[in-house]
Amino acid sequence: MSNKKFNALTDFKPRGPQQDFLSAMENDGYKYAFLRWHRQLGKDLACWYFLIRHAIRNAGTYYYFFPLKAQSKKALWMKNDPDMGMVVDWIPEQLVVTKQDQEQMIKIKTIHHTEENPSYSVIWVTGCDANRVDDYAGISPNGVIFSEVGPNPSFPDIIGVMMPTIIANNAFLILNSTPRGKNHFWKWEQESKDDPEWFVSAAQNLWPDRPYYTGISTPEVIWKMAKKQGKPDWWVEQEHGVSYEAKVEGAIYASEIARAEKEGRFLKKFKTNMSHPVKTFWDIGVDDDMICIFKQNTDIGEVIIDYWEDNTGLGTDEIAKMLFEKGYYYSDHNLPWDANIRQKGREVKTYLSHFKESLRVYRVTGNTRTIKRDSTKQYGVTRARSKFHNYLWHVDNPNVVKCIDHLNRHQRAFNRVTQTFTEHEAKTPHIHCADAFRGLTTDTTDVQRIHQQAGQGYTGSSYITGVEDDNEW
Repeated sequence: MSNKKFNALTDFKPRGPQQDFLSAMENDGYKYAFLRWHRQLGKDLACWYFLIRHAIRNAGTYYYFFPLKAQSKKALWMKNDPDMGMVVDWIPEQLVVTKQDQEQMIKIKTIHHTEENPSYSVIWVTGCDANRVDDYAGISPNGVIFSEVGPNPSFPDIIGVMMPTIIANNAFLILNSTPRGKNHFWKWEQESKDDPEWFVSAAQNLWPDRPYYTGISTPEVIWKMAKKQGKPDWWVEQEHGVSYEAKVEGAIYASEIARAEKEGRFLKKFKTNMSHPVKTFWDIGVDDDMICIFKQNTDIGEVIIDYWEDNTGLGTDEIAKMLFEKGYYYSDHNLPWDANIRQKGREVKTYLSHFKESLRVYRVTGNTRTIKRDSTKQYGVTRARSKFHNYLWHVDNPNVVKCIDHLNRHQRAFNRVTQTFTEHEAKTPHIHCADAFRGLTTDTTDVQRIHQQAGQGYTGSSYITGVEDDNEW
């Protein structure tokens, strides 16, 4: 290890994609960057180098976020590079005013600082595990870096809260990560790759005959080391091949969604038959999100034709109005088991009673019922995964795409102590859509009979599973 004090202003030697990124941000005027880079390329070293140089030249407040504060300490604050020393000490010593290890904060002088005209920058290195999403609305940054965006489902909401201030401050925003399936990170790349305001960079080190190959190491060495460490093939493809198609650890429906797309079950140019019966499946949220998934049994199979969500606390009248305005011919509305328990309003009525009354007022067709409670949630999730292949998805409808996105981002809960995924579902905003879908998979309609009757019109009981109105099934 070198004893020489590393100086970020003069000693960092960027390589390949690092150089392209730094040139784009410092010379080409980009404010936003998206980096899908493989392991060992130095995502955080390049981002930290850029942040330091920017903070030294431009007074302001800067944030470097990791999913967890413990990660920020290990990956950056306490990182000791064999060639470049303590990463946090890259800032020239004469510029450092204050360094607080517990808070992981550095206050530095900029190159414009004088005794008469003081000029400072403050840099925070931290995690996103200690705050609520709304707490980030009070942050006013001049630059933000989010590291390991892919594994963290809370980052999109945090960035969404901070984005108005980032734009108003003309601040930079950098996202870096290896992929975790086609989740929010993949979606961000799709939305950014053709946006002239975004610099988008991909780099993989596994397939020499594919785009973005860096050659930092060789595939033989990578596979050999992975085998020695007991890493599965999907992990190698994810971390070194930056593949969105690799299996996602902790994801519940990602592999089923990838299979559905591969098998052509994402329908384009599908036309919904507005006179054919539609079933709705709900997750009711008295204090949180309300979800509805719309399914139609057609001559080609069971098609998810629409999706609706609300987090504003709409009453049953507004919901009934929404159903009426959709214009579908409903055969039945399937609410979760607790719709018969929850009470709303001053009268002692269940949510189901209020719901039925509102449907009558707005003349919405269809029987209303509750779904029998699963013996365990794990059992329900297993059933939903096993039945996923039964469904087709009308992806020309952006609402259905939103439903797929929720399911794709739905994960098992992560135990921060053991650093492993549990068998329980993570309680993120995506769980509400997942609960509604789990209810949908209880529908036991005989699809073959529907195929035989296709085009004959809805006759009532022939499309009903034999369960009486308001009963559990």
